[in-house]
Amino acid sequence: MQSFNLLRSLCLLPILLFCVLALAQAEENSVTEERTLVLGGDHNYPPYEYLDQFGFPAGYNVELSKAIARVMGMEISIRLDDWGQVRRALEEGEIDLLMGMAHTEERLSEVDFSSPHAKVHQSIWVRKGNQAIRSKADLVAKEVVVMKESVMHDYMLEHEIVANLFLVTTLTDALTLLASGQHDCALVAKL
Repeated sequence: MQSFNLLRSLCLLPILLFCVLALAQAEENSVTEERTLVLGGDHNYPPYEYLDQFGFPAGYNVELSKAIARVMGMEISIRLDDWGQVRRALEEGEIDLLMGMAHTEERLSEVDFSSPHAKVHQSIWVRKGNQAIRSKADLVAKEVVVMKESVMHDYMLEHEIVANLFLVTTLTDALTLLASGQHDCALVAKL
């Protein structure tokens, strides 16, 4: 498969407002009893966040979050699930922070972001030999596979690109569908 860069400056963020909330929580703890912060993330986004062979949270964002919590003297609980589920859990107040959310201008109206620790490039993936899709303009009227509620799903909706979207729960599912000969392309991060 080939890939073409679509959004060059999307930043993968370790934790939304983690440091700010950590400091506020530390101050609050001096007056009230301690509270465990619940961090959410994607259950299948290696190497950043995923469930290991035993079903435990693993990955770079998980280890970074644990290290920050240790230094700050905070208790955290990490909940990895389907990305759409953890986004809704944040909106509903069931979790306090999200790990690994890509920074976009549109999302600034919903959440605050910490400083990025990595840049992840989003790409249009096509099967080898496909010359019909080379840019986002070529997505119109095509069958496009995207991970539900991912940054690329948001992108397609916000930019009103008229394509037939096929929603999957993981980035791996998107590439597997494309590799099996189904659909025209997949919008997936380069990992």
